Amino acid sequence: MDKYAPFVWAAYGISAAGLVGVTTLIVMERARLAAKLRRLEAKADAPDASADSSGPDRNRTDARVKSARVKSARPKSNR
Repeated sequence: MDKYAPFVWAAYGISAAGLVGVTTLIVMERARLAAKLRRLEAKADAPDASADSSGPDRNRTDARVKSARVKSARPKSNR
């Protein structure tokens, strides 16, 4: 490995730097998404003063919202 040693070690160094960089990006993205999830969950758990959750239409509205969510989550067919 006499004359090729600098190229081999450079390749090892570049590969190691790339792996460290990608790992760092993944950890940072995970932390960002975890913070976003905490914010969204706190917002969802907060009581909404403008929404009246009582009354006969509440169950019907909830059913429509749930139905819309289920329909949007289904994969579209290729027809």
